[in-house]
Amino acid sequence: MIKNDRLQVKRTFAIRFATESKRSVFLELMRKNLLTMDVILAKEIIYMLKNEGYRPGDRLPSERFLADYFHVQRPTIRNALAQLVREHYLFSQERLGYFVAPERIKISTHTCTGNFDPGERHPNIRWQLYSFEEILVDKRLSGKMLIPEQTPVYKILFIYYENDTPLCLDYSYTPIDIYPGLTAEILDSRPILNVLQTDLQIPILKSNQRVTLIYTNEEESSLLQTAPGSPMMKYKGLVYDETGRLIHFFEDIMKIDDFAFIRDVEMEETWSN
Repeated sequence: MIKNDRLQVKRTFAIRFATESKRSVFLELMRKNLLTMDVILAKEIIYMLKNEGYRPGDRLPSERFLADYFHVQRPTIRNALAQLVREHYLFSQERLGYFVAPERIKISTHTCTGNFDPGERHPNIRWQLYSFEEILVDKRLSGKMLIPEQTPVYKILFIYYENDTPLCLDYSYTPIDIYPGLTAEILDSRPILNVLQTDLQIPILKSNQRVTLIYTNEEESSLLQTAPGSPMMKYKGLVYDETGRLIHFFEDIMKIDDFAFIRDVEMEETWSN
């Protein structure tokens, strides 16, 4: 590939993916070689797939075709495709090539609630109320929720499914004094935060969120139908109202291959799978 072709790919990438305010940042990263050709080509491949209407399960063109299409050598294309496999945009099958991976559920870390709503983009996903009980906060939970021990809270577990396959365990804890009289029947059709926002008109101001890698215990493995010790994402957070009062604590155990976290909402449609 000649130098002018390489510069043209970089400029095209900057114009296509960066907003006016961010374009200079991308160009500076390219000038300093902090944004590599592998990364650039990976994003270009994503753009091509979206622009050409590729769907999950569709087979990509051959490496030779892609190398000619982007004016790069095959090892460069191979590295970009391998990166997209690692990021779960694609999957590969020996002797058959690369395919578009099933779309993952996107969760924006810019939201305050921590909850996700599959909506129309994932019509096969549903949730089910698995358990609902009133408990007193023990020492472990007190440290997580930053409230005194023996505080009465609701402990709620929703399980999210795609068709009949479990995807996520959503453990929720809400102080009982936030909503005295809450029942399982109320939660049958709506997650707890939706209930608090619509029924009680509680404005949510902020939340502190964290994503970590964990390995499932026997109970989690049984509910998610996986082997004990399977790697999962734990997504947890504290949710506060406008007065600074804690109204909700959540811990979600998620299958890694089914979810994607988005930092920059503005880039979601183009960059994220």
